Amino acid sequence: MFKLLKLIKIKSQLKNIIIFLPILISNVSLKNFDIWNIFIPLIIFFFLTNIIYLTNDFFDREIDSFNITKKNVFNDFKISIKSVILLNISIFIFFFLISRTQYFSINLIIYLFSFYLYNFYVKKIKYLDVIFLTNFYIQRILYGGDIFNIEISLIFLLFFSSLFLILSFSKRYVQIYLNNLDQDNKILAYGMIDLKKISILIYFCLILNFLTLFIYIFNKNLLFDNLNFLFSIHSFNTITVHHYIISLFYIYCLFDLLQNLIKRKIKIDFYNYSITNPKYIVLIIFFFIYFLIIKLIL
Repeated sequence: MFKLLKLIKIKSQLKNIIIFLPILISNVSLKNFDIWNIFIPLIIFFFLTNIIYLTNDFFDREIDSFNITKKNVFNDFKISIKSVILLNISIFIFFFLISRTQYFSINLIIYLFSFYLYNFYVKKIKYLDVIFLTNFYIQRILYGGDIFNIEISLIFLLFFSSLFLILSFSKRYVQIYLNNLDQDNKILAYGMIDLKKISILIYFCLILNFLTLFIYIFNKNLLFDNLNFLFSIHSFNTITVHHYIISLFYIYCLFDLLQNLIKRKIKIDFYNYSITNPKYIVLIIFFFIYFLIIKLIL
């Protein structure tokens, strides 16, 4: 058990705060929510994703030994296939136990089976693997919307889908050039020849991302009256100067991140780089603190 606890990936758990995005960006107040009703879903995803990360690392242990961005995985000790199977069985038992509670959602099932598809099949398919990586983020958002009873708007999904596609493609981009991958390699379905295509896809997603942000910020403009179908009843009613400031900060950080990516200045796993760079940490902290304050005073 102690060995299993040592395998908990604290950094990776930061992804799970995404489940709070629907409530943070909606016009719903936090005053009506019990503190446990907010954090229990986070604990559920903590349990689920840790087992999933461990399972993925177990089945990729040989491939990861060649991957520069994964060079520290399973270096200290190994676990048995029996332990991995028992842990995955425990997920189904856990789902059964919470199935009649307010914390259960079909998105948990979709997330889990999407992982099994990805782990045993899809990760070997070029471009489809990136869609699945993006889907893991989106399922967190949909779970948060379901649990907190927040209607997820189309503009919200388009914005974050394009953002997570950028991040997922960027992850692959870094893995390719750091490992200097040939077309026929044991790590990914990609090679150095794919870098140009991936960079084009990243910029396409970037344009879509900024376009959705622009529509969201200026949705009160008469120019966008015919785009009201993109919004939900939980979309912000008022756009303030603070939203413009955050948007400018966001655009700067994303441009800066992608500039470092294309110039190949990133020498570690893309996700680890993103969450350890001071500029991006400040953005994330500022974002959550700002919207948390709004939630508490609504």
